Amino acid sequence: MKVNRNFLYLQSMRRLLKQKISQKYKQPLILFSPFLLLYTLIILFFKKTNYVGDETRYLMFAHNILKGFYSPPPPDINLWNGPGYPLILSLFIKLHFSDMVIVLINGVFIYLSLVLTYKTLLYFLSGKKAFLLTGVLGIYYPLYRMLPKILTESLTWFLVSLIVFLSFKLYYENKKYILNISLLGMSIFYLMITKVIFGYVVPVLLLLLIFWHFIFHHNYIKRYLGALSLSLLLSVPYLYYTYTLTGKYYYWSNAGSMSLYLMSTPYENEDGRFMLPQELLQSPLHHREADSILVKMPSLQMDDALKKVALKNIKNHSTKYFKNWLSNLYRLFIAGPFLDKSKNIIYTIPNIFVLSIIIWSFFVFRKNSNKIPFSLYFLLLFFLIYLGGNSLVSATSRMFYISFPFWIVWVAAVWQINKKI
Repeated sequence: MKVNRNFLYLQSMRRLLKQKISQKYKQPLILFSPFLLLYTLIILFFKKTNYVGDETRYLMFAHNILKGFYSPPPPDINLWNGPGYPLILSLFIKLHFSDMVIVLINGVFIYLSLVLTYKTLLYFLSGKKAFLLTGVLGIYYPLYRMLPKILTESLTWFLVSLIVFLSFKLYYENKKYILNISLLGMSIFYLMITKVIFGYVVPVLLLLLIFWHFIFHHNYIKRYLGALSLSLLLSVPYLYYTYTLTGKYYYWSNAGSMSLYLMSTPYENEDGRFMLPQELLQSPLHHREADSILVKMPSLQMDDALKKVALKNIKNHSTKYFKNWLSNLYRLFIAGPFLDKSKNIIYTIPNIFVLSIIIWSFFVFRKNSNKIPFSLYFLLLFFLIYLGGNSLVSATSRMFYISFPFWIVWVAAVWQINKKI
């Protein structure tokens, strides 16, 4: 009798423990709060008093918004990046928050992205497995360099995580699907005006899905077509604004021409990496273009001229462009944020690991492609088009790792379908 009582007691304790563990995994905001503390400490310890790199430009655009415009009028237009991040900055500046408060929001964005990624993983994983995989995403330390800076990476991680979560929600939950279409479309739109390359990803994906629908008549395609169409519709006011400045249709930014020009460089001692205008002005190899285009032309004419020179270089030196493209793939997928190779190694190690896992997952995917939910196909095309577009212009690994919230979901999904995890 005593043994039975002890046995029943142990059984009840096990059930209670399981309930507590289960309850813990149902509270992701609490579950991932240690990461929020970690990110806050990183920001507090490493925030610099001076502005570095692109920070000044984002703050400039934010102040422009508060003055009632975004870009200066022609001919000196400046549409180097979209207004998504400056709009958020302008709100904090209007409320007289300090720079420290602004960068602390970066930690909140990454923390919320972990919560969203975890909730996405729960569609096909247990709470424990979902937590462990999300934790791996949370300790991706190359991102920590961006946390104390007024840059877009943290916001982009959040938007990517939100898009991934809403894409799965749209697929698996039939209730309120119109609301989910609307939320997904708005999230994609905001990503488009934050990272303008997505403004070109969306119409390409839209055309592919229309073609797919005509061939296979997939039941869920119309939902995703609706979300993409809504994101383009919401972009009309910004595109109309850029049209009034440039006279060009579907004009997102004047930054791409510089990256394309540098990727097309025909000189043997250059590999297509991005250079600042000051570097080009000091380079004897680029003296002719720098003097005739960068110095003498206003922004819009400069944009057109750099594109023409780039396309001419690609046509006349296609083999060299291919070599530059291969170097660009290394920068995009492997290389860290430093030009100094001795400092690169600590950033390339996690990227090599992540890339290896992603490549292996495609072999798993080939065996079970018919079992993959359409939401995963949609997201895969979305990010492959994005990375493919970035590979054609001068790229950095920052452009790759903003897509990590998707890739960890992708790897987990295809491996779970193959019963590997």
